[in-house]
Amino acid sequence: YDPDTLDQLSANYLCCYDGERIAFADITTGEAFLFEYASRMEREELLAVLSPAELVLTKSRWNERERDGLLGLRATKSYFDGQD
Repeated sequence: YDPDTLDQLSANYLCCYDGERIAFADITTGEAFLFEYASRMEREELLAVLSPAELVLTKSRWNERERDGLLGLRATKSYFDGQD
C-alpha cells in the first residue's frame, strides 16, 4: 500500500475478466468478488461503476478494447501473455 499513489478514500480494485466473468480484488482491504456477465455492455457497466485502479488483461483483450474504442478507464493498464 502506497498512500502517495492510491486514493485512501475509495476502493482500489485490481480487475480482470474473461469472456464470461469479471473479478475485482482490493488487496489493501482483502475484499474480492466475482461477477458473471451476460453481455459486453453489462461488463462495461461494472467497470464504470466499480472504477478499478488497475485492469489486467491479455494482450489480445487489450487489442480488442482498443479496437472497440473502450480505453477510457482511469485504470492503470497491465497486460500479460496468455490465452483468453
